[in-house]
Amino acid sequence: MHYKSDANLSTLTFEAEAPHYFGSVPIVVFENNEEEIGDFEPVLSLIDAYDKMESDSLDDFDYFVDAYLCLSGLNADKDDVAAMKENRIILLDENSDAKWLTKQGSDTTIENVKNRLDRDIHKFSKTPDMSDTAFSGNASGVAIKYKTLPMENVVAIKERKFKRGLQRRIELIFNIAALKGSAFDWRAIDITFTRNLPSNDTEIANMVSTLSGKVSRETLLAQLPFVEDVEAEIQRLDKEQEANPFYDVRLGLNGED
Repeated sequence: MHYKSDANLSTLTFEAEAPHYFGSVPIVVFENNEEEIGDFEPVLSLIDAYDKMESDSLDDFDYFVDAYLCLSGLNADKDDVAAMKENRIILLDENSDAKWLTKQGSDTTIENVKNRLDRDIHKFSKTPDMSDTAFSGNASGVAIKYKTLPMENVVAIKERKFKRGLQRRIELIFNIAALKGSAFDWRAIDITFTRNLPSNDTEIANMVSTLSGKVSRETLLAQLPFVEDVEAEIQRLDKEQEANPFYDVRLGLNGED
């Protein structure tokens, strides 16, 4: 089916019909979550409130800069006021007063409200505040995992749904490949997602060193975040060992005779 949309993308007009060979409806849906809404939508009202507080703070600052000067108990005409402004001097009569007309408010209260909104946005969106000193100051790998656990739970859902969409796309592609004589099973393809999270390499290295000899090399190397291809890394290790003049090929280990 070929449709044409209008300029506003609000109306579709049918134009033509043609067969396709995908074997199924060639539409892939990548859901963000069960509700099919964006991550920002549950906290949209908080974001709007924070933006309004920031805007009001700037407006208050502009009003403060452009504040009116109130002269009470002073008889002055337009020329007197102009002369005071030019000379930057105010001559006050007895029992007269001069002060700025400004809106009374508390900067501390406003900042507290903005800070609370900021915390609520991160809390309800399950997003850790990377600028928080309590977060960045704690370098423990376990502590980092606990602080990012709510976000990890959300990401796990995204991965599962995104993987389903990718598998659906691969299945449609393989349907076309089958028509050309290349039959593949789309379920034979493994999809791997890699987190871009801070890690404590020292802790990981100590753990790998402790488990050496108790767990296979493949499993241990898979724990290292900087090792992308475990099989290739094992092959490189084997070549280095074989190049060692003290390497015993029969036993598969280094030794001294």
